[in-house]
Amino acid sequence: MPKEFEETLVTKQLTVTVNNEIAPKSSIEIKGSLDFKTIGLSKDDILKLDPRISSIKVTNERTINLEKWSH
Repeated sequence: MPKEFEETLVTKQLTVTVNNEIAPKSSIEIKGSLDFKTIGLSKDDILKLDPRISSIKVTNERTINLEKWSH
């Protein structure tokens, strides 16, 4: 995300928690939003900020069932 756009953000950190099982080779849709200050900016000014997300960080947690190994 360009630094100029990042400086206008009201929402500094966006975390989306997904507490679902996801099957192998499947996908899910995750939605979120970022709020940023546009006071005094024209549409062209906003477009010049290049307000797009260019990367995301994904962390995961795995639950391993130990019952099948404890016999």
